[in-house]
Amino acid sequence: MDDVNRLPLVCRDYLEPSDTGHHWRRLRIDRWSLVTLGVPVYPQNRFQLGVALAVATTAKPRGQFHVVAYGRANRITGRRQFREYWGAAELRDAARGYWLGMMPRSNLQADGE
Repeated sequence: MDDVNRLPLVCRDYLEPSDTGHHWRRLRIDRWSLVTLGVPVYPQNRFQLGVALAVATTAKPRGQFHVVAYGRANRITGRRQFREYWGAAELRDAARGYWLGMMPRSNLQADGE
């Protein structure tokens, strides 16, 4: 719960428990985008990973920060491959894999102002 309190206020309304039953909380950036901006979140992983990086570097959680990035669904099976990132350092490493930047602007404030 302590790490939840470290998140920017604007994020906290979009947290929900993990569907895996673990102590993790899921940040629904898709809902955050719809409510705040009135549009769906940009669908590319580079953008969504950038949002996750902005939250991770702003909140500076004491525990682990875990991001799961899903790829496109297989046309036949419907299954998706995914990649996991643990912490801001791995997210920064992922940024090097994109030609167009995923680095966020630095205006997400921890106190929600």
